[in-house]
Amino acid sequence: MLRREAIEEKIAERIAKLINDLTLDLDQMGLYFARMNNITYRRLIEIAESAKHEKEGSKNDYHD
Repeated sequence: MLRREAIEEKIAERIAKLINDLTLDLDQMGLYFARMNNITYRRLIEIAESAKHEKEGSKNDYHD
């Protein structure tokens, strides 16, 4: 059985692969997500905030 972190990593990779499809209209996807329940929206925001925090931390680690 996969470790929990490995499961999240595999799911993140699948999501990234889907989002990296340059033929997708991300604005239209945003409209669809906005129409979904609030839990979906809040969880997407949580993912984005976590990624932002990680990126900013990585930049700070590089410059130190």
